[in-house]
Amino acid sequence: MASLKFQPFTAALDVGFLTELGRRKLHEFGLSDAPVEIRGSYARAERHEIPSPFCVGADAFLSGEAGVPPTMCVAPGTLLNVNTLEDFKELDKTRLLDGIAQRIWEDMKSGEALERGELMLRFVLLTFADLKSHKYIYWFAFPALVVPAAQRASPPVALASLLSDTQRLALREGFASLSATRGRAPAFFAVRVDASGTLEVGPLSAFADWAAASHTPAEAWLAFCDPCPLLSNPGWPLRNLLALLTAQQLVPREWPSVRILAYREPHPGAAAPALHADGLGLPPPPRAAAGDSRSVVIEVHGPFDASPRDAPPPKAVGWSLNSSNKAGPRQMDLSAQMDPEALAEASVDLNLRLMRWRLMPQLDNEAVAATSCLLVGAGTLGCAVARCLLGWGVRTITFVDSGVVAYSNPVRQSLFTFEDCIGGDTPKAEAAAAALRRIFPCVHAGARRIGIPMPGHPVSAAEASQVGEDARELERMVEAHDVIFLLTDTRESRWLPTLLAAAHRKLALTVALGFDSLVVMRHGMPAEPAAPPASRLGCYFCNDVVGPANSMLRRTLDQQCTVSRPGLAMVASALAVELMVTLLHHPRRGAADADLVGDDEAASGEEAKSPLGGVPHQIRGSLPLFRTTCMRGSAFDRCTACSATVVDAFREKGVEFLRSAFNSSSYLEDLTGLTEMHRETEAKLEEMAGLASECDGEDDF
Repeated sequence: MASLKFQPFTAALDVGFLTELGRRKLHEFGLSDAPVEIRGSYARAERHEIPSPFCVGADAFLSGEAGVPPTMCVAPGTLLNVNTLEDFKELDKTRLLDGIAQRIWEDMKSGEALERGELMLRFVLLTFADLKSHKYIYWFAFPALVVPAAQRASPPVALASLLSDTQRLALREGFASLSATRGRAPAFFAVRVDASGTLEVGPLSAFADWAAASHTPAEAWLAFCDPCPLLSNPGWPLRNLLALLTAQQLVPREWPSVRILAYREPHPGAAAPALHADGLGLPPPPRAAAGDSRSVVIEVHGPFDASPRDAPPPKAVGWSLNSSNKAGPRQMDLSAQMDPEALAEASVDLNLRLMRWRLMPQLDNEAVAATSCLLVGAGTLGCAVARCLLGWGVRTITFVDSGVVAYSNPVRQSLFTFEDCIGGDTPKAEAAAAALRRIFPCVHAGARRIGIPMPGHPVSAAEASQVGEDARELERMVEAHDVIFLLTDTRESRWLPTLLAAAHRKLALTVALGFDSLVVMRHGMPAEPAAPPASRLGCYFCNDVVGPANSMLRRTLDQQCTVSRPGLAMVASALAVELMVTLLHHPRRGAADADLVGDDEAASGEEAKSPLGGVPHQIRGSLPLFRTTCMRGSAFDRCTACSATVVDAFREKGVEFLRSAFNSSSYLEDLTGLTEMHRETEAKLEEMAGLASECDGEDDF
């Protein structure tokens, strides 16, 4: 007799598993390092070249055995993913291994392992996922109980020397039938060969009864699917099968030995090249009808006395070896294997997802990423807003602008470079979109070179067709997006986007700059027809008592250019994007009422329902005072941009209405009643002036 040496499992960790682990760590596990149940699988070694690997793939997190090929054996496992590299190093590996070994021993003592043999294959996978560098450190452990039986075994004998071709064919067919019944290949099973030579395959739980009814060890065998191809050594699963013999009284005490089959048979009907057991000094096995066999039989010698029920588990071993053939972890770097664009996308999402771990669990990254944004204006504000939107993970951004990149632009407008200025004909919208795609290839960045028609800017007959098409194209853009940012540099250029946002119930945000002041505001959304009446928030034009006019006439050079403190645009743009994200987390989104949040106040009350804080209507800032103030303004029923009168007229007349607004400076005032209000006001003022004159003419007494 000689001591058996076992070939350890060859673990194969699939890239798909690590990718799924990274996804779950980011989206589900967060900071939790609680054990997670997973599964692995392996097949029997049917060929002599390499052992069958123990595979942990992308489906390892699925419960049960769904999706596992029926020829594979399934093993339950425990994933322990720690949060830091220090945790990985300092974890008590011995205690972890002993804990799983204790569970295996308890399953053996209770008899559960007889019904579910895969419980003896429990494994541990210890991991640390560095999601920033996409490097994964992992260490497998396959706990095996060390028992004396392994020291009392005869060398393996080729199965072909013990069974006839007919019996081997019956063995393969019986195993296939048992696999079909169970829905998968059993890791452990039993074989019976009666006195007449008839061979039968059954579950592991049948062995005790078969052994009790047999006269010799040659009539009842234990068996296991062996991933090891060596004729001289069995594979790792045999270790715990031997331990089962000390936990349960399976073998009759009078038996001097028990036969254990290391099953490596090919499927029925498979053909394999001739392989011989010359290395064991055995004669070449006869060719079987279903292909050659590499299975071996090991005879383990007794005594076979079960340990007491309360006996502690035997010592356990099982931590796998690293590439240096020493006990230790391995590392896999996925960054070199990942598509650069996928790598960029994962990295962009990382910081946003990490916010949910500890600081803001309610953060809805998916809602923000799915929001499509239309940026009307691709200048200083448009560039800054776009960069901030990218930082929040917004995937769809479209620029609308009719200008070209000038030499004065790149230093303030962060998406442009000196090369964009050369030639003087690079469209701003297209250059900005291209820059976004260079920064983050996964963004859907679009561009439309559209001249925005404006009130007070008359349209000639030659221009009418193009202006009408520009207006229709802008309307299509507004309809196709969720949020509209108004970022142009004149007041009247914001009028048509404001009207279109109101007509299509889109969330619109305006950003406007002075030399050292800013305003960021969201436009109030028109109420749904069925909604109860409420005080709606105003738009950018609701405080005006005159219609929008041509503000570009008789401008001096300092009035034609953007003259504001350089940092102001970035501050204002950031506030606008943060306001949008906060609104997206509010139950009423763009229809939310305004929170009046002071400098030192926190959002409170019924309307403070966004987890990110208050949702003000207007934010006005002053750089000289380094102060921002939140304000609220109600909608004006005679507003020239968002009032029901204007919206209804636009819906009814379309481009004809727009043409009238563009060509006549008084059209919108007449339509909304502002002209009449002016007359009434003037009449009141004249009346008050007359009263004042009468009072002045009276005597003091």
